[in-house]
Amino acid sequence: MIQLYAHTVLIVDQDGKPFREDLADDIANFVRTVCAYKGTLCLDVCVMPDHVHILIQYYEHTELNRVLDTLRCWLHDYILRRSSIDPFQWKEECWAVSKSPSCLASVRKYLRRQREYHAARTVMQEWEDMLDMEEIELEHS
Repeated sequence: MIQLYAHTVLIVDQDGKPFREDLADDIANFVRTVCAYKGTLCLDVCVMPDHVHILIQYYEHTELNRVLDTLRCWLHDYILRRSSIDPFQWKEECWAVSKSPSCLASVRKYLRRQREYHAARTVMQEWEDMLDMEEIELEHS
């Protein structure tokens, strides 16, 4: 079986910040559990107040979009049951970029520096930075 790797980001729509810092470890463990249930391996996860970065190892037959849809659905329910926040919605778009094994250490380093990074940049600025970094151009209709 061929192993594949992806850096994924799930982002909260609007200005919601449902991921309280005191829940970050529980949320990270929940993400790891859901990934395992879906037949993938969560190599690393970083929970920010309004988005979640996940470094995933999966196999060629895995439908990554189904894994991410399940994560969004189940994580949404998990947060609402453990927090007194107003209901939130996920952005329709999510980030998923394949990575080579040689890039995994740099992605992990990037995830460890998220708090520092977001002291100066919003999640949408990060989205634009990631598009630039991966040399991805989006067509706007």
